[in-house]
Amino acid sequence: GSVLLVSPWYKESLGGVAVVADRLLRLLTAAGVDSSLLVIDGTPESDDERDSRVWYRHVPPSAFHCLRCRTIASTLVRGSLIFWQLARYITAKQVQTILVIFPTDASWLFRLLRLLPGTRLIVSCHGNDITKYHERSALERRGIRGIFTAADAIVVCADHLAEMTEAEFERFAV
Repeated sequence: GSVLLVSPWYKESLGGVAVVADRLLRLLTAAGVDSSLLVIDGTPESDDERDSRVWYRHVPPSAFHCLRCRTIASTLVRGSLIFWQLARYITAKQVQTILVIFPTDASWLFRLLRLLPGTRLIVSCHGNDITKYHERSALERRGIRGIFTAADAIVVCADHLAEMTEAEFERFAV
């Protein structure tokens, strides 16, 4: 099966998470794994730099950060449309693994997509997603916690992040 990488950003000038997403895409492709990258916040820098394996969809950040009618309506309408687009893509490409790099409040959608038969969810943490978790609103934390609890595995890039993640999300041995 194939792998769907999910990143909030994909511009090398952003560094960090974008570089990780790019390297993972290149390494998986070089290893013969059918892989693609979904960027959930951002647009390509130019049409010339478009890669057929990289595509952009704005996933609404959910109603978890602000409970207003407009936010809830946007989440329901745009979220439903994106959900069905991604569900069709995952089914057509026989995606077996969704790897969410740097979970944000827009990651809620992948908790739902995890329910598709034969799909695994991996969450990859890289720093501020864990160290600044408690600075988010209670509703945002609840939404992000949902993706962690739905995950089949959590990957971290440093021992101190593993300790913080284990403390926050006790059911995981990171």
